[in-house]
Amino acid sequence: MNPLPLLNSNSCIKYVRSPYYSLSDENLFDRICSSQLLDKLVYLGSEQEILTPAFLGILPNLKGKILILSNASDSIPELLTAIDGPDIIGVLSSDEFHLQSAIPKSSVSRGDDIFSRIWRDIMAHPNTSGFSLKKRFESMPGFTGPMVRLAITTFDTADFTNIPYNELISKYHELISNSFITVYEGEIITLISYDQERFDYFFTQDVFDTLDSILIPLGARMGVSNGTDDYTHLPTLYTIAKDSATLAYTMNVQPAKRVYHTERFGMYLAIDSCYKQMLQTTGHGDMSAIMHPAVLALYRHDKMKKDNLTEVLFHYYRNDRNLVKTASYLYMHKNTVLNKLRKINQLVKIDFDSNMIRERIVFSIQILYYYKLVLKKELQ
Repeated sequence: MNPLPLLNSNSCIKYVRSPYYSLSDENLFDRICSSQLLDKLVYLGSEQEILTPAFLGILPNLKGKILILSNASDSIPELLTAIDGPDIIGVLSSDEFHLQSAIPKSSVSRGDDIFSRIWRDIMAHPNTSGFSLKKRFESMPGFTGPMVRLAITTFDTADFTNIPYNELISKYHELISNSFITVYEGEIITLISYDQERFDYFFTQDVFDTLDSILIPLGARMGVSNGTDDYTHLPTLYTIAKDSATLAYTMNVQPAKRVYHTERFGMYLAIDSCYKQMLQTTGHGDMSAIMHPAVLALYRHDKMKKDNLTEVLFHYYRNDRNLVKTASYLYMHKNTVLNKLRKINQLVKIDFDSNMIRERIVFSIQILYYYKLVLKKELQ
């Protein structure tokens, strides 16, 4: 198919953002809109993405003339024109449009372009060698390396057409240095590169707060992974970051937050994996068999007596067995906490000084919280 000519600038422009278009082409979208090409534009990255049920399902709902910007094969226009709905005026490859527009892209956009292609290859071929990925990442302008981590933004909607992707991309680049961004199946994938291993939560509190304020109105959330210099781990970090954010959001322990670091919720992700494995192997999800019996005894006492000994013990351990800190966290008088600890000792007679028991107790109580906050049910 021959490239479509640029049209005049007399008509009003609207365009539809597909969940599959590459956000690395942010400048390309701006150029298309400013050149007044047509009524609507749908960008998709490949033939496989065009042929997905999700796209074919929304196509009949689009009205007016549509240009599909893609690197798909010449057979695609014929297939799409057989679908009732919009007047598809052609498929124009992004490379051809770049040649026609003759407007150079910024270095950030070029980096995003390269990352967009790399990310799709990673997801399509997760066993790609680390050496190959390293060479490709190093070709991205601004890539520092060797460390990378992922920030995955997901949305509480299956309709991605109204999400301000370009605006979000621009804000992310302002907030997160050395970042490379694309969209994959409606999610915003941000790769962050840096030169030395870090063991903190990476973002400053100001960045966390700003991202929260951006994401909350959109019904979106972001999962931030740990870092790695082994690029073959990126598919795993992608899954972990997504799942951790989903768990944290479901638990709703931080209602004003939408950015979740996997390190803060990693234990609940491990419990979630354990629960699903138990459900698959045993046919039930009763995790009481792997919990410390003292926690089960306290849990049943609390249910019967409407007490909170389990909660007190959990936060006593989480506050390094500091009575004052525990009382402050629970908004109790320290004598009240002390009396409850004595009652716990009377009921289960545990050794508060044992680090092994402490680990088992905390883990077991986290299982109780998982049942309550994620599964929305009580342990039997």
